[in-house]
Amino acid sequence: MTQAAHMRSVPKQERGERRMRRLLDAAERTFAELGYKAATTNEIAARAQTSIGTLYRFFPNKEAIVQHLMERYVQELHVIYEKMSKPEIVTLPLADMIDRLIDPIVDLKSAHPGLVSLFVGPHAVLQVPAEFQQLLDESLLRTEKLWEKRFPHLDAETRHLSALVFFQIRQALLALAFSLTSPSQEQIIKEGKTNLFRYLEPMDQSSSPQTRHTE
Repeated sequence: MTQAAHMRSVPKQERGERRMRRLLDAAERTFAELGYKAATTNEIAARAQTSIGTLYRFFPNKEAIVQHLMERYVQELHVIYEKMSKPEIVTLPLADMIDRLIDPIVDLKSAHPGLVSLFVGPHAVLQVPAEFQQLLDESLLRTEKLWEKRFPHLDAETRHLSALVFFQIRQALLALAFSLTSPSQEQIIKEGKTNLFRYLEPMDQSSSPQTRHTE
Protein backbone atom coordinates (compact mmCIF):
# COMPACT_ATOMS: atom_id res chain seq x y z
CA MET A 1 0.00 0.00 0.00
CA THR A 2 1.34 3.43 -0.87
CA GLN A 3 1.60 6.18 1.72
CA ALA A 4 -1.25 8.03 0.01
CA ALA A 5 -3.54 5.04 0.45
CA HIS A 6 -3.26 4.86 4.24
CA MET A 7 -6.35 5.73 6.23
CA ARG A 8 -6.17 9.01 8.12
CA SER A 9 -8.22 7.62 10.99
CA VAL A 10 -8.81 4.02 11.99
CA PRO A 11 -12.30 3.62 13.50
CA LYS A 12 -12.11 2.33 17.05
CA GLN A 13 -15.82 2.27 17.85
CA GLU A 14 -18.79 0.59 16.21
CA ARG A 15 -20.19 3.96 15.16
CA GLY A 16 -16.99 4.79 13.30
CA GLU A 17 -16.90 1.36 11.68
CA ARG A 18 -20.48 1.80 10.45
CA ARG A 19 -19.57 5.17 8.93
CA MET A 20 -16.57 3.68 7.18
CA ARG A 21 -18.63 0.78 5.80
CA ARG A 22 -21.28 3.21 4.60
CA LEU A 23 -18.64 5.28 2.84
CA LEU A 24 -17.14 2.19 1.17
CA ASP A 25 -20.58 0.99 0.07
CA ALA A 26 -21.35 4.41 -1.36
CA ALA A 27 -17.97 4.53 -3.11
CA GLU A 28 -18.59 1.15 -4.67
CA ARG A 29 -21.95 2.27 -6.06
CA THR A 30 -20.43 5.49 -7.34
CA PHE A 31 -17.52 3.76 -9.08
CA ALA A 32 -19.92 1.22 -10.63
CA GLU A 33 -22.29 3.87 -11.97
CA LEU A 34 -19.96 6.72 -12.87
CA GLY A 35 -16.59 5.02 -13.30
CA TYR A 36 -13.44 5.66 -11.33
CA LYS A 37 -12.36 8.82 -13.16
CA ALA A 38 -15.74 10.56 -13.00
CA ALA A 39 -16.42 9.66 -9.38
CA THR A 40 -15.57 12.34 -6.86
CA THR A 41 -15.15 12.27 -3.11
CA ASN A 42 -17.98 14.82 -2.86
CA GLU A 43 -20.32 12.48 -4.72
CA ILE A 44 -19.29 9.55 -2.53
CA ALA A 45 -19.89 11.56 0.65
CA ALA A 46 -23.30 12.67 -0.62
CA ARG A 47 -24.34 9.10 -1.43
CA ALA A 48 -23.16 8.00 2.00
CA GLN A 49 -25.27 10.80 3.48
CA THR A 50 -22.32 12.20 5.35
CA SER A 51 -20.09 15.25 5.10
CA ILE A 52 -16.96 15.50 2.99
CA GLY A 53 -15.11 16.23 6.20
CA THR A 54 -16.16 12.85 7.61
CA LEU A 55 -14.94 11.13 4.44
CA TYR A 56 -11.55 12.83 4.73
CA ARG A 57 -11.31 11.77 8.36
CA PHE A 58 -11.01 8.20 7.08
CA PHE A 59 -9.69 8.47 3.52
CA PRO A 60 -7.30 11.13 2.19
CA ASN A 61 -8.24 10.47 -1.47
CA LYS A 62 -9.88 8.09 -3.94
CA GLU A 63 -6.79 5.88 -4.03
CA ALA A 64 -7.24 5.13 -0.34
CA ILE A 65 -10.89 4.25 -0.88
CA VAL A 66 -10.02 1.90 -3.73
CA GLN A 67 -7.32 0.27 -1.63
CA HIS A 68 -9.79 -0.57 1.10
CA LEU A 69 -12.40 -1.77 -1.38
CA MET A 70 -9.74 -4.03 -2.85
CA GLU A 71 -8.97 -5.42 0.61
CA ARG A 72 -12.68 -6.13 1.06
CA TYR A 73 -12.82 -8.00 -2.26
CA VAL A 74 -9.68 -9.99 -1.51
CA GLN A 75 -11.06 -11.13 1.83
CA GLU A 76 -14.32 -12.28 0.29
CA LEU A 77 -12.60 -13.97 -2.65
CA HIS A 78 -10.33 -15.81 -0.24
CA VAL A 79 -13.39 -17.22 1.54
CA ILE A 80 -14.95 -18.19 -1.80
CA TYR A 81 -11.84 -19.97 -3.03
CA GLU A 82 -11.57 -21.81 0.28
CA LYS A 83 -15.12 -23.12 -0.16
CA MET A 84 -14.37 -24.08 -3.77
CA SER A 85 -11.49 -26.22 -2.53
CA LYS A 86 -13.57 -28.37 -0.21
CA PRO A 87 -13.05 -32.08 -1.04
CA GLU A 88 -16.77 -32.84 -1.34
CA ILE A 89 -17.01 -30.70 -4.48
CA VAL A 90 -15.26 -33.41 -6.51
CA THR A 91 -17.94 -35.95 -5.54
CA LEU A 92 -20.75 -33.92 -7.10
CA PRO A 93 -22.24 -34.61 -10.54
CA LEU A 94 -20.14 -32.82 -13.13
CA ALA A 95 -22.68 -30.08 -13.89
CA ASP A 96 -23.07 -29.36 -10.18
CA MET A 97 -19.31 -29.23 -9.71
CA ILE A 98 -19.03 -26.66 -12.50
CA ASP A 99 -21.80 -24.61 -10.88
CA ARG A 100 -19.93 -24.63 -7.57
CA LEU A 101 -16.76 -23.40 -9.29
CA ILE A 102 -18.46 -20.51 -11.08
CA ASP A 103 -21.63 -19.35 -9.31
CA PRO A 104 -19.99 -17.98 -6.13
CA ILE A 105 -17.88 -15.57 -8.19
CA VAL A 106 -20.97 -14.47 -10.13
CA ASP A 107 -22.74 -13.85 -6.82
CA LEU A 108 -19.79 -11.79 -5.59
CA LYS A 109 -20.01 -9.62 -8.67
CA SER A 110 -23.72 -9.07 -8.07
CA ALA A 111 -23.04 -8.08 -4.47
CA HIS A 112 -20.08 -5.84 -5.35
CA PRO A 113 -20.53 -4.13 -8.74
CA GLY A 114 -17.56 -1.91 -8.04
CA LEU A 115 -15.31 -4.95 -8.35
CA VAL A 116 -16.07 -5.14 -12.05
CA SER A 117 -15.83 -1.44 -12.86
CA LEU A 118 -12.49 -1.14 -11.08
CA PHE A 119 -10.59 -4.36 -11.71
CA VAL A 120 -12.41 -6.90 -13.92
CA GLY A 121 -13.18 -7.17 -17.59
CA PRO A 122 -12.42 -5.16 -20.71
CA HIS A 123 -13.69 -1.88 -19.24
CA ALA A 124 -11.72 -2.03 -16.00
CA VAL A 125 -9.77 1.16 -15.39
CA LEU A 126 -7.23 0.01 -12.80
CA GLN A 127 -4.47 -2.55 -12.97
CA VAL A 128 -5.16 -5.80 -11.15
CA PRO A 129 -3.46 -5.44 -7.75
CA ALA A 130 -0.78 -7.88 -6.68
CA GLU A 131 -3.13 -9.24 -4.02
CA PHE A 132 -5.64 -10.18 -6.72
CA GLN A 133 -3.02 -11.85 -8.85
CA GLN A 134 -1.80 -13.86 -5.88
CA LEU A 135 -5.34 -15.07 -5.26
CA LEU A 136 -5.69 -16.07 -8.91
CA ASP A 137 -2.42 -18.00 -8.77
CA GLU A 138 -3.60 -19.79 -5.64
CA SER A 139 -6.95 -20.53 -7.27
CA LEU A 140 -5.23 -22.23 -10.20
CA LEU A 141 -3.25 -24.41 -7.80
CA ARG A 142 -6.46 -25.27 -5.94
CA THR A 143 -8.09 -26.24 -9.24
CA GLU A 144 -5.20 -28.59 -10.00
CA LYS A 145 -5.64 -30.20 -6.56
CA LEU A 146 -9.33 -30.74 -7.28
CA TRP A 147 -8.47 -32.26 -10.65
CA GLU A 148 -6.12 -34.74 -8.96
CA LYS A 149 -9.08 -36.07 -6.99
CA ARG A 150 -11.72 -35.81 -9.71
CA PHE A 151 -9.60 -37.22 -12.55
CA PRO A 152 -6.97 -39.44 -10.89
CA HIS A 153 -6.77 -41.62 -14.00
CA LEU A 154 -5.17 -38.80 -15.99
CA ASP A 155 -1.42 -38.40 -16.06
CA ALA A 156 0.00 -35.38 -14.26
CA GLU A 157 0.70 -33.33 -17.40
CA THR A 158 -2.79 -33.89 -18.82
CA ARG A 159 -4.39 -32.98 -15.50
CA HIS A 160 -2.31 -29.82 -15.30
CA LEU A 161 -3.24 -28.75 -18.82
CA SER A 162 -6.92 -29.56 -18.26
CA ALA A 163 -7.02 -27.57 -15.01
CA LEU A 164 -5.26 -24.67 -16.74
CA VAL A 165 -7.71 -24.71 -19.67
CA PHE A 166 -10.71 -24.82 -17.33
CA PHE A 167 -9.30 -22.00 -15.21
CA GLN A 168 -8.52 -19.75 -18.17
CA ILE A 169 -11.89 -20.39 -19.81
CA ARG A 170 -13.64 -19.62 -16.54
CA GLN A 171 -11.76 -16.34 -16.14
CA ALA A 172 -12.47 -15.31 -19.73
CA LEU A 173 -16.12 -16.33 -19.40
CA LEU A 174 -16.60 -14.28 -16.25
CA ALA A 175 -14.80 -11.26 -17.69
CA LEU A 176 -17.05 -11.38 -20.76
CA ALA A 177 -20.22 -11.94 -18.75
CA PHE A 178 -19.40 -9.11 -16.36
CA SER A 179 -19.04 -6.71 -19.27
CA LEU A 180 -22.68 -7.35 -20.20
CA THR A 181 -26.03 -6.71 -18.57
CA SER A 182 -28.94 -9.05 -17.98
CA PRO A 183 -30.22 -11.13 -19.70
CA SER A 184 -27.12 -11.39 -21.90
CA GLN A 185 -24.93 -11.98 -18.86
CA GLU A 186 -26.98 -14.98 -17.74
CA GLN A 187 -27.03 -16.38 -21.28
CA ILE A 188 -23.26 -16.11 -21.62
CA ILE A 189 -22.69 -17.84 -18.28
CA LYS A 190 -25.12 -20.62 -19.18
CA GLU A 191 -23.46 -21.14 -22.57
CA GLY A 192 -20.02 -21.11 -20.97
CA LYS A 193 -21.03 -23.76 -18.45
CA THR A 194 -22.42 -25.92 -21.24
CA ASN A 195 -19.15 -25.77 -23.13
CA LEU A 196 -17.10 -26.49 -20.01
CA PHE A 197 -19.29 -29.51 -19.36
CA ARG A 198 -18.70 -30.77 -22.90
CA TYR A 199 -14.97 -30.28 -22.43
CA LEU A 200 -14.78 -32.16 -19.12
CA GLU A 201 -17.40 -34.85 -19.74
CA PRO A 202 -15.16 -37.26 -21.71
CA MET A 203 -12.58 -37.18 -18.92
CA ASP A 204 -15.29 -37.59 -16.31
CA GLN A 205 -16.87 -40.59 -18.03
CA SER A 206 -13.59 -42.45 -18.07
CA SER A 207 -13.00 -41.72 -14.38
CA SER A 208 -13.94 -44.36 -11.84
CA PRO A 209 -17.00 -43.32 -9.75
CA GLN A 210 -15.53 -45.17 -6.78
CA THR A 211 -12.37 -43.12 -7.05
CA ARG A 212 -14.29 -39.84 -7.25
CA HIS A 213 -16.26 -40.58 -4.11
CA THR A 214 -13.36 -41.42 -1.87
CA GLU A 215 -10.85 -39.25 -0.04
